[in-house]
Amino acid sequence: MKDKLIREIADDLIISGGIAGATGALVMEILNFILYGLNFLELRAVDWINLLTKRELATDLLQIITGIIGHLFLGGLTGVVLAYILYYTDYRFPILKGIGAGFSTNISFLILGSLFELEPLIETPTESILILHFTAMLFGGLAGYILNKFHKQINKC
Repeated sequence: MKDKLIREIADDLIISGGIAGATGALVMEILNFILYGLNFLELRAVDWINLLTKRELATDLLQIITGIIGHLFLGGLTGVVLAYILYYTDYRFPILKGIGAGFSTNISFLILGSLFELEPLIETPTESILILHFTAMLFGGLAGYILNKFHKQINKC
């Protein structure tokens, strides 16, 4: 029963991509909160989501929860895109492609912040941007790794 369920999940690109992307986003979020608490990071992913939706930083618990939910959704969406990329490229170099997907997503949000003239995003120090690039690439690499594990699970059955 359990193996059948895992195979069905692994075989569905939208479900497996969503799980892989949301998992990667959750790890990114945890790492960002740690780095933010240690004052290495001035802007978290939850702040980006709130800036894009409400034009303000996440300052209270409800805004942080809303930002995390939005980040998990967008992470899942990126995971779905990555799942299709891997599917059509025969799962070659999944971690490297995941890193590229994470970095591309991060750059896209920076561009959106500039286009919408969101002051906190525009004024983010270079060090914070580099850390966010790193955590976004970690997110993508993890999503690629998980998708590759799902793919191997399909081939094993």
